[in-house]
Amino acid sequence: MARRECLIVDSRLDNLFAVQNWFKDFYNSLEPDFTWVKQESDRLNIAVAEGFSNAVRHAHALLPPNTPIIIEVYLEGDRIHINIWDLGAPFDPNQLTEPEPGSWLVNGG
Repeated sequence: MARRECLIVDSRLDNLFAVQNWFKDFYNSLEPDFTWVKQESDRLNIAVAEGFSNAVRHAHALLPPNTPIIIEVYLEGDRIHINIWDLGAPFDPNQLTEPEPGSWLVNGG
């Protein structure tokens, strides 16, 4: 048995509560086959919240606030896939410099 849900929301941090409520409604509606999701709901909710807020703060920083972000959750068996699509410029982590050991980074560097 599989389950897929999708949410499209404007790129505004004040939508974070709506995103988290959508995800909460999703896992509360799951069949008993997916009880393991409820056991990990706090961690998964943090992952969704972080992914959404990173897309707003970084990928969409220079885009209009009505730019959509698409969040999809797909469950199948013992696997969950959480996809967050934004319309920001591509990001290449290989372009970042390695921080000095023991140094403090603000907002991920």
